[in-house]
Amino acid sequence: AGNLASPVDTFDKDVHKKIREGFVPEITAPVNDYAGIIPPAQKKNISDMILAHRKKTGVQMAVLTVYTTGGMNIEEFSLKTAEKWGGGARGRDDGLLFTVALSDRRMRIEVGYGLEGTLTDVAASRIIRNVMTPRFKEGNYNAGVEAGVKAIIDLFDGAEVPAGEPHPAAEKKQDAFFENAIPKDAVGQFIETDKIHL
Repeated sequence: AGNLASPVDTFDKDVHKKIREGFVPEITAPVNDYAGIIPPAQKKNISDMILAHRKKTGVQMAVLTVYTTGGMNIEEFSLKTAEKWGGGARGRDDGLLFTVALSDRRMRIEVGYGLEGTLTDVAASRIIRNVMTPRFKEGNYNAGVEAGVKAIIDLFDGAEVPAGEPHPAAEKKQDAFFENAIPKDAVGQFIETDKIHL
């Protein structure tokens, strides 16, 4: 993978050393920025949005950023983290974990079955591809995360997700990620989106 900078300079070296040994991090707050890409002001804004949404709907949402998922692919890493976290109310299965792996150039949205009627594969793909990826291509990671969280919350409030340009793979689980912003031989040029039981 490439050597992407951590713009906030709060990269957690200890956690990432453990991740490379198979560890999955703790979800202890609405925003868990182990990659150090979200400045304090944006972190507070995102946390406030998530907490207000939880108070309104009961949905438990969390953001996780890491520099890399280590030896695990993003599906395994995200699912193990979600299971360790245990987000979502018992019997409602309404947890949502949004994972960004910066150096791996991968993102994943995992939702419990209780949310699949609202946050479909197509909606998740559009949020990542049309709302977040343009900001990530500019290196504006914190704005991309904040816009993605807002789009998810707006979706629950009945808003439409921007459709963007026609995309033949809209219902597939992979979309090109940073395709014009990184070398062709770089690894992890895909965003993964899926609905996985938390």
